[in-house]
Amino acid sequence: MKAKHLILLLAVSVTHPAVGQDFPQPKKGRIVHDFAELLNEREEQALERKLVAMNDTTSVQIAVITIGSLGGYDVAEYNIKPSHLWGIGQAKEDNGISILIARDDRRVNISTGYGVEEFVTDALSRRIIDQYMVPEFRNGHYYAGLDAGTDVLIGLVNGQFDASQLEKPKGEQKVPAGVIFVIVLIIVFVFVMASRGGRGGGRGGGRRRSVATDALLTAFLLSHSGRSSWGGGGGFGGGGGFGGGGFGGFGGGGFGGGGASGSW
Repeated sequence: MKAKHLILLLAVSVTHPAVGQDFPQPKKGRIVHDFAELLNEREEQALERKLVAMNDTTSVQIAVITIGSLGGYDVAEYNIKPSHLWGIGQAKEDNGISILIARDDRRVNISTGYGVEEFVTDALSRRIIDQYMVPEFRNGHYYAGLDAGTDVLIGLVNGQFDASQLEKPKGEQKVPAGVIFVIVLIIVFVFVMASRGGRGGGRGGGRRRSVATDALLTAFLLSHSGRSSWGGGGGFGGGGGFGGGGFGGFGGGGFGGGGASGSW
């Protein structure tokens, strides 16, 4: 273990010694550790397949850990323990990401290894929590929040997700496709009604129909172009169809305190 990793781990151990004692051991051959039983079997397997595929393709390890309670400890400090003790990520790359959910405390933390901090900054980690995870967690949809959050993490690491989308306040997010379509339809209707008061004639009527047709086609294209700005994370988004041999274990990566926390 690197000296800087050991120093950080010892600092937490001295201030909160019970964290390491109480923390469960990782399940052999698993990257998803649902100790709090927030996921059903199908959901856990789907998430496992997606994250194992990510590990096999890029060597980046995204671990998901759920627990019942923090026991009074801070969620970020609590998440340092598995990050270091389990060695999430590769030893030479420090490319691990740990997602910890504390069910009873209603807290979540994303911790990032040194090797992924340039792709998943603290600010982006907070946006992922606030925009993709917490809204689902509030409704008890833990799998939906984890699925969406890990999709974004995978997209950021692979360069398939435009980080600028996460940097926009919610009020500046893309207008829904249906709204665009309705607005264009209204514009077309107003234009056609207004043009009826102008000069008539066969050629004029044909032109009005042509303009209306062009506008409707434009509305259709705009409504469909508003969907999915990054293609669902390539081959990792759904997690289905993965037929590998399972997760081979964590690689000894280290963490430096990067990431963010949130609550619901």
